[in-house]
Amino acid sequence: MEAIVFASLHHIAILILFAALLSERVLLAQEWNLKLARSLALLDGIYGGAAASVLGFGLMRVMFYEKGWDYYSHQHWFWGKMALFAIGGALSIYPTIVFLRWRRDLARGVLPEFSATQKMRVQMMMNAQIVVLLVIPVFAYAIARGY
Repeated sequence: MEAIVFASLHHIAILILFAALLSERVLLAQEWNLKLARSLALLDGIYGGAAASVLGFGLMRVMFYEKGWDYYSHQHWFWGKMALFAIGGALSIYPTIVFLRWRRDLARGVLPEFSATQKMRVQMMMNAQIVVLLVIPVFAYAIARGY
């Protein structure tokens, strides 16, 4: 019974992660204003929390439930999935740094500076994260089927 709880929490965290990332990406197309900046910073925090939850619940499943560490540790698909997750995490660093730099301005109610170059880079990083996240389920399928 515990296995289904951790599997469910893992999948819910994945959905929240993806929803937060897509929401951030959609908001970046909006006209720049203080409300938008606050929303992006909040969503990025949700994204980070969801990513930590995905990793935590996923590791719990690998270590204590499902097929066990011995099965997963010898699976090249598993390590590929972990590499993709790490790449997604690395791609999220730049946007998070940009949003964290806004904290002081947002606390004072001041619209943070967000140059066209920064915006383009953040969009590119988010687009790449979306692609990576869309590939991960292919690896998960291969793991589940023992390929």
